[in-house]
Amino acid sequence: MKTKNHFLTLVLILMTAFSANAQSTLSDILTALAGQKPSFSNVKTQRFVVNSSGNARFSGGKTRDVVKVELPKGTEKWYYRVTLLEKSSTYEYESNETFYYLLSNNKKADTYSSGDAGVDIYILGHSGDVSSFKETGNNSFRCFQKYTRLNTKTTVGVIDNTLGENLWLGIKNPNSATGVQVIVEIVASGHF
Repeated sequence: MKTKNHFLTLVLILMTAFSANAQSTLSDILTALAGQKPSFSNVKTQRFVVNSSGNARFSGGKTRDVVKVELPKGTEKWYYRVTLLEKSSTYEYESNETFYYLLSNNKKADTYSSGDAGVDIYILGHSGDVSSFKETGNNSFRCFQKYTRLNTKTTVGVIDNTLGENLWLGIKNPNSATGVQVIVEIVASGHF
């Protein structure tokens, strides 16, 4: 009986302490006490083409694009998978091959790629840097250098959710002759 009373007292103290912090909720407390593992949330899947610089200059199009990263409250880490395909590809991942499915079912994050082209990947943290980044030929933009990947084929990345609220994943095609189709998948991990 004494142990049960001590446990209840501890729970009440923890609830009082957590309630002082406006960002904590009862579910956060219960999750922490229960030692639950983080869950996954499918944030976004976006498909687009980034042209070669020659093609963008003479035929229109863009050599760069961004994906807004909007994470749910409770996100601790977020993951991305960038898949590169030939420009005319109609390839789609099967439902049991999506990035969300693989992560949430504790499976290996398999990737698929067609073609030999690579892209540059940047994590941007300010809308002004997004505007600068989108200007073909402009390389005067700020990004989180730690997460920059240059001339990268199909890849997977993981980022701790400590960079801020305004985040974009930028894709730049450095190739002057070959355009690529890009599939970006973003999945959040945390307590939702």
